[in-house]
Amino acid sequence: MRHCSLPILFEDKDLIAVNKPAGLLSVPIKGASVVSALFHVNQYLAQRRERALVVHRIDRYTSGLVLFAKGQQNHELLRDQFQSRAPQRKYLAVIEGRIRPPKGELRHYLKLNDTGFKQMLSKKGEEGAALALLHYEAKQFFAGATLVEVSLDTGLKNQIRVQFAVAGHPLIGERQYVNAHTAPHAQGLPRFDHQALHAASLEFEHPQTHKLIQLTAPIDEDMKRLLQELERGVVTSPLGIPLVAQVGQADTRSESLSKTRPLGKHRTRSQRRRNSSTAHRK
Repeated sequence: MRHCSLPILFEDKDLIAVNKPAGLLSVPIKGASVVSALFHVNQYLAQRRERALVVHRIDRYTSGLVLFAKGQQNHELLRDQFQSRAPQRKYLAVIEGRIRPPKGELRHYLKLNDTGFKQMLSKKGEEGAALALLHYEAKQFFAGATLVEVSLDTGLKNQIRVQFAVAGHPLIGERQYVNAHTAPHAQGLPRFDHQALHAASLEFEHPQTHKLIQLTAPIDEDMKRLLQELERGVVTSPLGIPLVAQVGQADTRSESLSKTRPLGKHRTRSQRRRNSSTAHRK
């Protein structure tokens, strides 16, 4: 029997979960012939005359856990869970800078642009605006970067990437929601060819047994290498760091993140002090 070409994290007669590598689509793009995780899973299931149905998805260049249903009933039950935001989803992200406080929330209002492919910062009550809410906790501080665990309260397109960029801490490897002033290589950080984001765990209720299912996905090799490079310059643990003003307060203007407002202007107080002292020395 043919093995699945993707690592299987869980499988029974109702469900299958795989660990998707960065660069592979979760589901196919309409009109495109690019291979997706759904294609690989269905090739594997076809041997038993089974078929996977999409429950949720993650970005193409995000790695990690993707869950599929077997059968229409399981698909509908799981989709209902995700639409009600019942599953607990956690991600690992490597962001630029040292985030303060080391544990907190990011709350913004976002809306998709006219093409539907990119998020813009918006405000409450504006047409098309939706609440974006996440909680984060710093797991390790490096020289110039932070490894954070992110819990999604809402699940908007590109949400984690957008919110950390707005907060002044874009993901290492981010290209869409940053500009030249905040590119990782310009700040002496390791080069990374996609956003450093991994769907690490998922908790949900099994649609048939009603038991709590807890799944985890190991990070892939390129993200391991990134963390190893950063570890050579580890500064400290987040434990004991005094809490400071909350970051990432929602802006009240509706603007494009990449064109209307340069994200490089989101600086911390310490960065502004350093820039001021440098100007005086000159």
